[in-house]
Amino acid sequence: MSNVAETGNRSVVAIDLGAESCRVSLLRWIDGQPQLRLVHRFANAPAREGKHLCWNIDRIYEGVIEGLRTCAQLAPEGIAAIGVDGWAVDYVRLGPHGNPVGNPFCYRDERTVEAQKQVHARISPARLYQLTGVQILALNTLYQLCADGDSDQGLAWINLPEFLMYRLGGRRISEYTNATHTQLLSVQDQAWCPEIFEVVGLNLSAAPPVVRPGTDIGPLQASLA
Repeated sequence: MSNVAETGNRSVVAIDLGAESCRVSLLRWIDGQPQLRLVHRFANAPAREGKHLCWNIDRIYEGVIEGLRTCAQLAPEGIAAIGVDGWAVDYVRLGPHGNPVGNPFCYRDERTVEAQKQVHARISPARLYQLTGVQILALNTLYQLCADGDSDQGLAWINLPEFLMYRLGGRRISEYTNATHTQLLSVQDQAWCPEIFEVVGLNLSAAPPVVRPGTDIGPLQASLA
């Protein structure tokens, strides 16, 4: 969440979200040499909420915060930047004040099976592949968004890795390499594909702006800073 090119001798933190575990790692420069350390690792798994399979986003966030606090203790020289990667197809819907309206669905939830059929009735898999170059999989963000109720379609959304950055104080964005997995990004101009949004009935204004990898999206905020 800072300009990595201007880190100097300060450390950087990498957060890796996994479907079974999440990791927080610290990269420091000791006597001019890079030293990478896995600082914190915690279990992660989807859980049943009624008929659906969801992620406990608060538990993930709390695990990340614990890792970041440990990084701060281990790096008195300061931390220049934080980066997050993770599975890119799942997302969080946000309410009017920018808070999650609920736990995000897991890509393994079966609600997308019927949604995929409905999408393909409006636009063929061949056309989707031509527009996006993405493998046709029911877990892709396209089908997940279409599986949401009509009342949710006007709500802003943000994919999980970017949501963590957003909750730490960053702007709501979609990092390009993550966005390529949604099956909503045009392979031609590397931007959201209006044709797909219009044909399947998704709200383009609910999608976050796409930014390039390494973009500074804001400073760390709140007590953690």
